[in-house]
Amino acid sequence: IDVISKYYLAEVRELNFSEDPEGSREIINGWVEEQTNRRITNLIPPGAINELTRLVVTNAIHFKANWLNRFKPQDTYNGTFTLISGEKVKVEMMHQTNRFSYTETEEFQALEMPYEDNRLSMLIILPKENKISMLEKKLTPEFIENILGSMKVEKVDVAIPKFSFESAYILNDLLQEMGMREAFTGNADFSGITGKKGLMISTVVHKTFIKVAENGTEAAAATGVVMTLAAPPSEERPKVFKADHPFVFLIRDRETGAILFIGRLMDPRAVS
Repeated sequence: IDVISKYYLAEVRELNFSEDPEGSREIINGWVEEQTNRRITNLIPPGAINELTRLVVTNAIHFKANWLNRFKPQDTYNGTFTLISGEKVKVEMMHQTNRFSYTETEEFQALEMPYEDNRLSMLIILPKENKISMLEKKLTPEFIENILGSMKVEKVDVAIPKFSFESAYILNDLLQEMGMREAFTGNADFSGITGKKGLMISTVVHKTFIKVAENGTEAAAATGVVMTLAAPPSEERPKVFKADHPFVFLIRDRETGAILFIGRLMDPRAVS
């Protein structure tokens, strides 16, 4: 408990799952809400905890920061965003011209916008054609490192949409497709936790929230795992970076290289 508290800023709490599963769920969800400034609510859905539940592991992160170079609200204009289907929708586009780390290839453009402390940044990868699936297939740590390594500080005319959305996922099927199969079956071996077999994962749920506006970005994420018993100079011509179709974005720690959030904007109308 001391190690968890000191090094992971976490806590261990005993709950009575067998006699009060719903009360236990409310306590866990309350903790997540508190840790994410109420941006992530009802992480653990009704019914996910029952009398067979023995352990629930949750983590949460909340991020809020202003841009180093803020967008001016008066420069925001009504523009269009082209969806994957080809449909064009109206959206508020934030606009500024400034010096940013930038690179491009025949397939995509990439722009890095730092936050106020200059340690954290948002990296936006924008396919030149409206083919985000092509970009996603290449999305590996090496691919990201190559992009960052090729960037140069340039004058860039930037237009990106304001957006705000939240998503929720049950990750059971996806994790099993990725190879994590036995953990969800009676053959699971979590004896390192309990000293004996008989524990398995029943549910993995993940919720996210992000809001990008002129001042900066607010984002939050939480994951819960439920385990149960088995049963250039100013005169230079700026580059143009207009994010008016789906793109991938990452919020990263520039010092450590850690990616804190990763997502894609498919439709800026999908507000929370």
